[in-house]
Amino acid sequence: MEFRELSEKEFVSYLTKSELDSFMQSPKMDIKGVCSYYVGVLDGKKVVAAARLTSRKNRFGYNYFYSPRGLLLDYKNEEVLSFFTSEIKKFIKEKKGYVLHIDPNILCKSRDANGEVTDEYDNTDIVEILKRHGYVHAGYTVGYDTRYQVRWQYVIDLENKTFDEVVKDFKPHHLSKIKKAEKFGIIVKDIEYDDLPTFKKITEQTSKLIGFSDRSLEYYQEMYKSFGKDVRFLIAYLDVVKYKKQITEELDGYNKKYDKFYNKENNSAKEVKKNIDVLTNRLSEISKYDEDMIPISASMFMLYGDEVIYLFSGNVDKYNNFYAQYLIQWIMIKYAVENKYKKYNFYGIKGDFSTGKNADGVYEFKKGFGGHVEELIGDFYLPINWFYYFNELVRKIRK
Repeated sequence: MEFRELSEKEFVSYLTKSELDSFMQSPKMDIKGVCSYYVGVLDGKKVVAAARLTSRKNRFGYNYFYSPRGLLLDYKNEEVLSFFTSEIKKFIKEKKGYVLHIDPNILCKSRDANGEVTDEYDNTDIVEILKRHGYVHAGYTVGYDTRYQVRWQYVIDLENKTFDEVVKDFKPHHLSKIKKAEKFGIIVKDIEYDDLPTFKKITEQTSKLIGFSDRSLEYYQEMYKSFGKDVRFLIAYLDVVKYKKQITEELDGYNKKYDKFYNKENNSAKEVKKNIDVLTNRLSEISKYDEDMIPISASMFMLYGDEVIYLFSGNVDKYNNFYAQYLIQWIMIKYAVENKYKKYNFYGIKGDFSTGKNADGVYEFKKGFGGHVEELIGDFYLPINWFYYFNELVRKIRK
């Protein structure tokens, strides 16, 4: 076997045929400021293992190497894994690297919609294989951690399904909100490059509200340019004119209905009056709007391989009761089915399946569209030199 750097063409040819293919391994992720290497193992003329490695220098002059959703190989072929690992260590050491971080695109244990383990598959043996070859497992983590890619995600399997069949698994609560969003006059548009500052403004508001760091405007711009038709940036707008017309017509209808009640104190009359009050308040709010089209929600989707990936999103908090994100999901799930994608990936959830007041709202939102939980095997670190151990010691002392 031979280890060497691969040309981008060689790497992409292997990547697109790999069962572990991920947009994170794509050369299109080599956006501004990213230093990448493509390395692989050849058995004769055939590539049997490969990885995109990124490098980031720390203040001590050592490089942190990372292979996002790598490595790409058959992990149960321990001969290839051993050789690849040994050669990668030499390669990274020559470039003054102190660690290699990987998070393979391999599912751990099969799970249902509630996060319960099923008997479809179990790949925990790969965790033990990697440990045997010197990789340190970060554990079966739960929760969100900005240092890592998501370990838990929520997906809908779309293969051989019609849109109507997929919609049958939507919760009635979600279907109701989708219909309301349509009734409210929400319009969803693919945006142009020049609209990205508006997109960023929405995601930034959400990140501040929930305490997460947002991507930079430059990141969104680079992704837009790099992935082209393979990424979609959507913004949902409130069409104020249409919304006002709809509310006014609905309010007129309820007022006429209320006027016909002889006894205004019976339950039916009270229910109508309640609707009148709600609509009157909404009409009062509309008078405060100073735009005809208000951007209220934003989402970024990757269209990669056989899946649509719901990567980033944000909402303007005061417009949450217009349910724009529900409508965006409806539109994109429909798009995924019609374009023969096999999976709709809602992406990250905590992996905490508590109910009641401790429930994960993000998980509950995604679960309402049907589908099931996926758990990945997690993050691993391959120590390269003494600085890795020094860095770990400092980190533990600071805890």
